[in-house]
Amino acid sequence: MKKVDYYVTYFSTGQAITLKCNCKVSFWNGPVVTNMGSGTFPVTIIDIYGNPKVWNVTIYMYGGKVVHTLPEKLFKRLNVIGGNFDLHIKNLSSSDEGLYICDLKEYCLMQQSSYLLQNKYFDNQLLEHILLDNIFQISVLPSKLEILNVTHNNTVNGKENCPLNLVCLVESGKPPEVLRWRKNGILISQGGPSKLVYSFVPMKTDHQSVFTCEAQNTDMEKPLTKSVHLNIKYKPSIKINVSNTLNMVEGETTNICCVAWSNPKLTLISWHKGDKELVSAFNNSLLCYKMSNVSRHDTGNYVCSSQNEIGEAFSETSLIISYPPVINIRYRNLTEYSSNREIRCLAQGEPNSYNYFKWEHQSMFNEHIRYLGETDDGILRLPEMKISNIYQDTGFYICNVSNGIPDYGGNVFQQDRAYYLVSIGPPVFVAANKRIQDNNIEASVAIKVKVYSTSAIICHNIEEVGNMSVKLQYLEVRTKYILLKENFHDAIVTVNGLEIIFVLNGLNLHGSRKFSVTVCNSYGESSFDVIWKPFGMFIS
Repeated sequence: MKKVDYYVTYFSTGQAITLKCNCKVSFWNGPVVTNMGSGTFPVTIIDIYGNPKVWNVTIYMYGGKVVHTLPEKLFKRLNVIGGNFDLHIKNLSSSDEGLYICDLKEYCLMQQSSYLLQNKYFDNQLLEHILLDNIFQISVLPSKLEILNVTHNNTVNGKENCPLNLVCLVESGKPPEVLRWRKNGILISQGGPSKLVYSFVPMKTDHQSVFTCEAQNTDMEKPLTKSVHLNIKYKPSIKINVSNTLNMVEGETTNICCVAWSNPKLTLISWHKGDKELVSAFNNSLLCYKMSNVSRHDTGNYVCSSQNEIGEAFSETSLIISYPPVINIRYRNLTEYSSNREIRCLAQGEPNSYNYFKWEHQSMFNEHIRYLGETDDGILRLPEMKISNIYQDTGFYICNVSNGIPDYGGNVFQQDRAYYLVSIGPPVFVAANKRIQDNNIEASVAIKVKVYSTSAIICHNIEEVGNMSVKLQYLEVRTKYILLKENFHDAIVTVNGLEIIFVLNGLNLHGSRKFSVTVCNSYGESSFDVIWKPFGMFIS
């Protein structure tokens, strides 16, 4: 003998009703109306008065069709409707009273539904039977509706993510009432009689929601109701007024603000960068941090945090400061010959994508010598040259870079320069030297030469060509530093030079004479021939 739970459903004679299940039905079973033999089975229920009652039921529907074993009059009043095979009964009468059970498909993971159909009105024969059995019942409305755990201001307290039970109690009526829970007017649960518990896990969005319990039986036009407000405590939520990544240009000003909301109210809200607290406030829901004239050092993650008695929350934004590149030029002065002669322009800025423009080569006195080709990597590779001319690579090299971000002066292009010194190579006799010289000083000869050298002059000598060296007691040497003009890569520029004057005394001065001047440094020596003639003498 099977025992089931059920819904009591009242009907009026002649009414139509549809009995529903929440999933597709395999069988509908209903009350036996005639002796149908082995196709029937008993089911026990507890009636509304707390007494056990046995109903014999049989198959009404199988496979979506009303079975043909039913009496013809009943068969014609039954229909199967909808995809779940709901049972529709027309022209109801007292003969349809009884227990109806839907057996669900195996894949329906829910409890079967059972209905006890009862006629609202008693005919004389039924009334006589009830009176004889002394069980006549008077209709009673449900009363004393209450909701448990309600505070003095009709509020139920809860906490975010913690299970909460809303319990509605009522003194039950006859016929029994149906209890319903509604949230903000929307039906969310139904059951009863006498007690209905709605269990759920509240979220912060449930705060201040209105939950209403209703109790109503078939003799009531309007339900008995009671409402409560939910007071859900939850930790803060935070929103920042800027995106997850904030891009700024160095020198700009901004306000980063965060707003937080919680229940109960915030106790603390603050901005941090790393371990450093920037600003904080107590019992405020809005907090801003003003950044004036931002610099590259302000780049980093900024975290807004807030807390109340329930917990704390965080939100952050990443601040990226764009700034023009800082340039560092790296190189090695050339002190020994190498074919790999590089000058590197190292840029560091944000963004770190750079355009390198042509290098400029200038003299020590800022005179333009030449431009050298632009490169993608900022590395200048000096062209190969004869070692005798490699001194012309000496000078300032200017790197010109941009990442599109202007500096405080509005300049988009950033420059730096470095002085590249070529020390190798012998002294150079500059183009300003005269090969034919004269003077009107009697009994002496003054030979002048002008020399450029990036390393120290360590020797100088003069001798007459085709004759023995000049004796030291007749030689006087004078030197002085002067500015000279020299050809560097087809550009005439100013250089620091040395003028050497050889004064030869006590020579027998008759006719022109030829001298060879030799000057040396630690890398080698160079010579220059000078023809000396008496003043006014003409040499073809």
